[in-house]
Amino acid sequence: MRKLPLMFIPILAILFYGQTLFAEIVDRVVAVVNDEVITQSEVDILLRPWFEQMRTQIKGEDLAVKLNEARRNLLNQLIEDKLVYQEAKKRKIEILENELEERVLEFKRRFKNEEDFNKMIVAQGLTETKLKEKYRQQLAIRRLHIMEIKNKILVSPKEIEDFYTAHEKEFNQPEKIKLRSITVRKAPDKQGKKDEEAKLKSEQILADLKKNADFAKIAEAHSEDYNAPSGGDLGYVGRGEMARDIDQVIFALNPGDISPIIETEIGYHIFKVDEKQEGKKKNLDEVRLEIQEIIYRDKAKKRFDEWMRDLKEKAYISIR
Repeated sequence: MRKLPLMFIPILAILFYGQTLFAEIVDRVVAVVNDEVITQSEVDILLRPWFEQMRTQIKGEDLAVKLNEARRNLLNQLIEDKLVYQEAKKRKIEILENELEERVLEFKRRFKNEEDFNKMIVAQGLTETKLKEKYRQQLAIRRLHIMEIKNKILVSPKEIEDFYTAHEKEFNQPEKIKLRSITVRKAPDKQGKKDEEAKLKSEQILADLKKNADFAKIAEAHSEDYNAPSGGDLGYVGRGEMARDIDQVIFALNPGDISPIIETEIGYHIFKVDEKQEGKKKNLDEVRLEIQEIIYRDKAKKRFDEWMRDLKEKAYISIR
């Protein structure tokens, strides 16, 4: 296999012309895979949605670096897809016409009408015939993957048992509590200090709660935290997820209990435990399918990498 230097858009071009980088797609050959080519337009059409999204989040040279990395990864994926599809054609993997028609119809159903569908495929540089060919390639690639990867991987009961023994602690289900909270925030100039006004307000709230006031309604009306609209609901919390001082208090509570006021740098907090889930160790039968999937994915990746390396070694690949 022969590889030539990979050339990408210069950083300055992205910095100064990022807004119009994909406005005009230049069609030139960027890679040759055996007797087939990959063009600049193929890469740019697929890369454009990523670029439109990322340029709102990343600026300047960082965008240039990310773009080059994305282009490199995308080109490698296109090369691998070419190799697999070429191999599928060699093995005469047949995709029936009715399968392709069904795929196209299924895709059309996502659009309100035929006009919207046509606008989309034109924007992607496609026609309905080309779309059908894309589906032909996808199905052929998938079937060859099944033949070469999925059908050649076995996960034995012993492998599952050995994995469980080696990672037993990872399958422990930690103790959790379903928690609600009320927060009375300190004034901005009292952060990290005492705030008597905020403290008095939290004490009044706690007094009302001790008189059996509805915690969720009080939280919704008086809490000054993000979870106030949901009645102070924090969902399930595990040990170690909260600050240590809070953790020690809330995990000592029983379901229905309300904590004393806990002061932090930002304010005064009151917690209620709605429910408690005791920690437990999951046995092998409970995690057998999960472990099987972990081992399968690892084997599949290794098998794919070996197979792809073999395809590349036998192929002529020129990246321009």
